[in-house]
Amino acid sequence: MIASALALALAACGGGGGGGFVPAPAPAAAAPAPVAAPPAAPAEVAPPAPAPAAPKTWKDTDCSRTGSALPACSTEFSDNSASATIVINSAGDAIQLATVAAPLAAVPSPNNGIKGNKAVYGVSLLHKLKLADYPGISLEAKLNTGDTTIQDDLYVTTTVSLTCDGANWLNLITMTRDMTPVALADGWARYTATPAQVKWYRTGTKPFPTTGTVLLNGAIGTGGGALSLDALMAAYPDACVWNFPNPNAGKSDAVTPALAINLGDSGTTTNKKAWLRAIAFGDKVVF
Repeated sequence: MIASALALALAACGGGGGGGFVPAPAPAAAAPAPVAAPPAAPAEVAPPAPAPAAPKTWKDTDCSRTGSALPACSTEFSDNSASATIVINSAGDAIQLATVAAPLAAVPSPNNGIKGNKAVYGVSLLHKLKLADYPGISLEAKLNTGDTTIQDDLYVTTTVSLTCDGANWLNLITMTRDMTPVALADGWARYTATPAQVKWYRTGTKPFPTTGTVLLNGAIGTGGGALSLDALMAAYPDACVWNFPNPNAGKSDAVTPALAINLGDSGTTTNKKAWLRAIAFGDKVVF
């Protein structure tokens, strides 16, 4: 009786035969959550190209100075017993041009090829500058009154190549007497000369050219007065300032600075002295 009841119970539960107990299937594993893609890197943008550097011009020339040294764009280019140095005058720095009483040298000087004692302050930054673009020079000067110095002892020379290639050279000169001096305090005066002003000669005794229409008169003994550079520039539009090679000068660059402020000449044998300051070419200040 008990066995029958057990059999019925097993049958009811599916046991004891091929239709036995089947466990419920395990639930399917959940799909993994999608992994977010990393954010896209921003596209690289090239930095803007730097603006092209402005071309260097003569106005960018270094004219700085240290201590008692002359400005870097200039040089002491004196002959024989003469000098150009930095001193104090009127409570400020000045360039002193000085000659010493001494006889003519036995042989010409290496700098300017003369036997006299000539003080020269040379400026080299104007090399290859067209005369048409030359702004002219301004300076302040003071002449010594205790020796043989006179107004005509102080002058400015400028060497040019008429074809701007180192050939066909011409020396220009402007005398301080023609540079419209304006009196300042303590014996100083301001001097200026631009190409358009009637303040120019060529060095020496002869006009230029020696035949035909005169473009410049000689500074010595030709009877003609100062002229502007207008006619010269019209006849030679390529004319430019030029530092000519001078292997005899004994300087590191072996050139003669194109522009020179001079005291004395090839025949000077006496004491002379002058001081310079506020030297500029347009807005380019040298000293």
